[in-house]
Formats: sequence, structure tokens, C-alpha cells
Amino acid sequence: MTNTSKRQAVVIGGGAWGAAIASCLTLNKMLDCSVLVRAHHTADALAQGKVPRLQNMALPQPLNASTS
Repeated sequence: MTNTSKRQAVVIGGGAWGAAIASCLTLNKMLDCSVLVRAHHTADALAQGKVPRLQNMALPQPLNASTS
């Protein structure tokens, strides 16, 4: 019997480093990763695949981000 449940991770902070770490963790299909941020505009940007402090950088895929 195999365990099909995904492991979960939370990255605190949605800046450049937090977005990079969460992006790497998200690329692993067996891991659900969320990012905890302070500002709603940061959560919205990460959900659109953008890093607010790095305008020229696009994430490989949108991230799950929340303020709570």
C-alpha cells in the first residue's frame, strides 16, 4: 500500500529568497508548498507568478500565498 498524501511545507516570507525557496519546493510534485506573507499585494503577485521585488523575474509557476 502506498501513501498518496502530499507532504506540506510553509515558507515564511515572500521576498526574493522566500519566493525562490518556495518555487524550488513547489517543483517537487509530491510537495504542497504555501508562502506566508504580510501584504496582500505580495500574495497576489506570487499567485500570478511574479516576485514583487524582482520585476524582471518570473516564477516557473504561480505560488500559493496567503496573509493568514
